[in-house]
Amino acid sequence: MYVLSNSGFTAEALSFVLEKLGIRKYFKKIWSSAAYRKIKPSREFFEMAIERVLLDNPVEKRENIVFVVSYVSVIQVS
Repeated sequence: MYVLSNSGFTAEALSFVLEKLGIRKYFKKIWSSAAYRKIKPSREFFEMAIERVLLDNPVEKRENIVFVVSYVSVIQVS
């Protein structure tokens, strides 16, 4: 699985949060739109991720990629 985030946080910050939540190990790669200077919704940002996922998984097809959208108002990490 991959994380594609349209946020102002860096991929490193997102990785830190996922690590603290104990779920970082489940994700192969994390992208943040902040690193690409893209704002949502940026088709270019999603296309870049799709291409990378297909390169990493050559037997997969584009139509098998699923984006899960979630909205989080507050995340507290201790």
